[in-house]
Amino acid sequence: TRTDAQAKNLPFNPFDLTKIFSQKQFPLRKVAFSPANMPAGIEASPEKMLQVRLFIYTDTQRHHIGANFMLIPVNNSETNENVKAVIKKDYRKEFHGPEITSRQAHIEHATYKAGLEVLDDQGSKNLIDNMVEHLEQCTDKDVVKRAVAVLANVDDDFGKTLAQKLRIDSPKR
Repeated sequence: TRTDAQAKNLPFNPFDLTKIFSQKQFPLRKVAFSPANMPAGIEASPEKMLQVRLFIYTDTQRHHIGANFMLIPVNNSETNENVKAVIKKDYRKEFHGPEITSRQAHIEHATYKAGLEVLDDQGSKNLIDNMVEHLEQCTDKDVVKRAVAVLANVDDDFGKTLAQKLRIDSPKR
């Protein structure tokens, strides 16, 4: 295991992807870390190097360690086994709390109005375009619909514009 003190004394940046650590100085252990081992409900970002690693690490582990590389403890999330048995793989990532009893907001009108006027037309367009770009990358369309529904609670027009650009139905009130 490399310590922070050892990292400071290395002749190169320890986070440089192009450098190789000396196995004499830092012997390897039989572990198989992979960014593909994520808890259910967590998705990888579209970052290119991460996408490559999601595939390559798993493939390399299968080659070097064998077909049962997933049995190494580091590749299994720490979960109560009794809970694991009842969790469905296709679970819905949501919580059904109490129903909304009133849509009225108890906000000072001037404060609310000032919050909406912070962005000019171009700023609003940029905000919507940025949100659309990120929401389009989400593979779970139910999450996208719920995100738009929450944002529509803040401002109807904002929610409708997002829904239109994402090609989904406008949230129902």
